[in-house]
Parts: sequence; C-alpha cells; structure tokens
Amino acid sequence: MGKNQEATRLVTFLGKGAYQLCRYEVMEEDPPFVCKETNYVASALVEYLLNKNHTITEIQVLCTEESKNTHFDGLCKALAEFVPEAPIQAVLIPLGDKSEDLWEIFNKTQDCFTPKDGTKLVVDITHAFRSLPFFAGSVIAFLMATGKLPEAVDVFYGAFEMKPSKLCRLSRFVEVLRWAYALFLFLETGRAQKVADLLEHYRRLAPRGTSKDDPGVRGPLAKIAEAIKKWSDDFESLRVKSLLLEQPTAQGLVDAIEKNKDNIANFLPPLTSVLEDIVKEYSSPLLQAPNDAARDKKSAFVASLLELAKIYVKKGRYLEAIAVTREAIISDFAEHKNAWVPGNDFEDSERSKAEAMVRDADRSLALAQNTDRGPIDALFKVRNDMLHAGFNRSPQEASTLKKQVENIVSNASETLVSLKRTEPIAGGIFLNISNHPSSGWSQEQKDAALALGCSEIVDEQFPYVNPMWGREEVSREAKIVVSRILDKYKGRIRHAMVEGEFTMTVELVKKLQGSGVKCYVATTERDVVVEGDVKKSRFSFKRFREYPWIA
Repeated sequence: MGKNQEATRLVTFLGKGAYQLCRYEVMEEDPPFVCKETNYVASALVEYLLNKNHTITEIQVLCTEESKNTHFDGLCKALAEFVPEAPIQAVLIPLGDKSEDLWEIFNKTQDCFTPKDGTKLVVDITHAFRSLPFFAGSVIAFLMATGKLPEAVDVFYGAFEMKPSKLCRLSRFVEVLRWAYALFLFLETGRAQKVADLLEHYRRLAPRGTSKDDPGVRGPLAKIAEAIKKWSDDFESLRVKSLLLEQPTAQGLVDAIEKNKDNIANFLPPLTSVLEDIVKEYSSPLLQAPNDAARDKKSAFVASLLELAKIYVKKGRYLEAIAVTREAIISDFAEHKNAWVPGNDFEDSERSKAEAMVRDADRSLALAQNTDRGPIDALFKVRNDMLHAGFNRSPQEASTLKKQVENIVSNASETLVSLKRTEPIAGGIFLNISNHPSSGWSQEQKDAALALGCSEIVDEQFPYVNPMWGREEVSREAKIVVSRILDKYKGRIRHAMVEGEFTMTVELVKKLQGSGVKCYVATTERDVVVEGDVKKSRFSFKRFREYPWIA
C-alpha cells in the first residue's frame, strides 16, 4: 500500500432483483467523476474509491442464500476488473421473517462494520432489500454509542432512477449521528470532549475567511470549540472561580456562541440548532448581574453557586452538587472577600469563621424549630458520607443519599434565608472545660463569662491525656469529648474557657471553634503577698482573651 493510500473495507448488500447496466456519476464531485458501465453499484464505488487513493483491503457482501446464488458470481467478476487481489466474502444472513433472524442480521452487520483499527469503513446500501438500510443505520448508531465505530465511515447509495444515475454520498447523516451523540453526552453530563473533538475535526475542513467582513467558518468554529472546552473543564473539575468570577467561562460560552453561530449556520446545521439549548442549559442560569457593591457581588456569586448545584443534580453529579451547596452557604456568611473569593488572597481562617457562623446559626434554627438537628448539620453529614465513600459506621444507601441531595439543593435558597433570619437563642451556656471549677472563680470572672450573653456557666472536667498518646490519639479523644458535650447541652454552648494540657487544648479549641463555639483563656495578674517570712502568690482575674482561629 502506498504512503498516502487509505486502507478500506467495503461492505455492500445484495438482493435478488434484476440490476440493469448503467453509468453512475458521483454526486458533488468537481470535476465530475463518471464510472464505467456496470450492473453493480459496488463495482462503480470501488472504481471511484481507487480514484481517490483508497486501497480496498477486503470486501464483505451481506446476502441471503438466494441472492448469493443470483448475483454473487457476477459481482465478483465485476469487482475483479478493479481489485483482482482483494478478498471478497459472502456473509450469509436469513430472510428476517422471524424475530431471532433479525438479531442474527444485526449481529452479522455489526461484525462487518467493525474492521481492524486504522481501516476505513465504506458501506454501500443500494441493493439492500426490505429493512436492511434501517439495520445498517441502527448498527452504525449502536457502534457509535459503544465507542466501536471506526473513525472514518462513508455511506453511499446508487440512485439508478435519477438522470443521469447518481452515486450519492450519505455520510453526512453519519456525521449527524456523531453530533447527536456528542451533544447528547454534553447536555446530559457536561462532558464536552467529544463535541470539542468534532469541532476541531470540522474546523480543519471548514473554509477560511477571506477578509475581516468574511470570517469564514474555521475561525468561528475554533472560538466555539475553545469556549465549550473551557466551560466543560471548569464544570468537570469544580473550578468555580474560573467558571463564575473574573472573565468567567460561563459568560465566555454565551459570548462565543452568540457572536459566531450565524457564521456556521450553513456549514453545520445540526450544531446551530442546539447551540441555544446549550446556552439555556449551562450558562444563562449561572449569569447573575451584580452591581458595583461588594455585598451584591457576593450575593450574585452565591446565587450562581446555588444554580450550579441544581445543574449538577440534573446531570446526576451528586457529590459536586452537595459540595457546591455547602460552599455557597458558607460563602454567604463570609464577612470578608478573602473568605469567599478563591485565589492568592484567600484566608482559611476567615473561611473557617464563616463556617462556624453557619453551624451556630444552624443550631439556633434547630432549637427554634424544636428539632434535634438543623438543615446544615444534615447537609454536612450527607456531604461527608459521600466525600469519604461511605467509610463510617452508618453509611447511607445510594438511593437515600441521592434523594437527600436533591432535597437539600432544591431547598438551599430557602434554607439560607432561614439561617440568616434566625436570631441566636437566648440563654446560651458558657462552658468551663478546665481543672478549675467555676465554684472557685471570683465574682468578676463569673460576671465576665455571663456578660458574653450567656445565662449560665457549666463545668466539664478537662480530659485525661495519656502521656504515651501521639497526636492522632489526642485528636480522636478531643473529638469524642466535644461531641459528647455538644450533645449533652443540645447546642446551647456559645462560649468556652479551655485550659489544660497543651496539645489537648489545641485539639479541643479546634473542634469547638469548628462547631461555632468561641473559645477563651482567662488572663490573670499575679500579686505577691508577704505573710511573716512566707511569700504567697495570688492571682486575680483580668479578662477573657479569645483564642486565635485555628479550626
């Protein structure tokens, strides 16, 4: 085979009709190509393919026993004039008058349509009898959907009744199937690789522009392909900053389609008919219109995130949906831009503070509604169950998780409104977790604790820390202690004094802060008093100093 020749498998069909001699002219060829006179379209097609530098490596003929007896020898003789060395195989199929016969026809057609890698498939459906052209189309669609269809496929039909008789290329309808599958995949899942590949393929074939006023098709196709690919990459990898902020790809997708769709309308009609659907499905819901006020920008960003979560649910991407909903709610509670805009200025500590405020509001809402847990507690539990692949003591069933995510995302906007409107519950508790019972505190220290907005002080013994424990054991024990205390007091703890062994103190503060509890250390001033020959130290309370945010 020559360097630039294309290996090709030809698949044709035979019936038992009387095929008349004629000369086929290949449609849309410039200059016109007229084949030699023949009874068989497959012979004319082989002549044309050889002219186009194809190497016919094999020919398979789908036929019944009767049609083989009628025409196979004549077809082989006609083909031998052009490809005397090519193997020609008769693939026998039943008549199709029983249901099991139909599946046999389907399977044998499928085998014929799957040549070895790197071989082009050319199909001639001219002499296919009854429903065989439909079978050919359905097999092509099936192989395409299962990823087994060859990259290069051409389909031809010989129109004998046209004057002159025409050899018509139907390959564009194969491309329609490719577009239908690629666009279906994109619209159903957000995955755009197949669309981008098709656009790149057509971009290479499309006519170039001739001037500024005539951009042609190649440039506009490239711009749409780039915009779809960028949007899809951000969507699949959860890059919300690139998707929604600072030259957002959601806006870029709209702009590219609106600006370039008219230029490709004649070249790719199947694409232009769904471009508006792509904008409606993926970009329009995400594009809010904030003004210059920072608060409004944040509100628009949060609203876009909640819409994005709905898109993820619709596409069956539940983990992304619950993750985006969680981040949207935390972002709305953020006090500073560096807690809701990802990037170099992002501060983890500020983000943690916003999360603690959400948890605090959630507990207040649960108490106000007289429920054991708030909606955010439920959200976090679902998110953690999914994020950690069910590695916990009570993993939920998949159907339950999906329903929970759908409900959480659907009600997220209303949940956020309820959280923002909820006032902190009066009568909060000041927790003393130390080795210094509050009964021994000075009145000044007690008053300072209650002045933080609490109605009572409760004591919990600082936990024992085994001197042989490592950091993991300390962290695990702290988690158990904090969980027990929070459950015991039903979310009423607002503030806590935490003093004790250093590593345990750090872990307790982290976990309490993460649950919305502000933590403090008591500051004192030491006075030395001399009584006779003895010096005694007395410590007087001065204030509560809040711990830095370490959650």
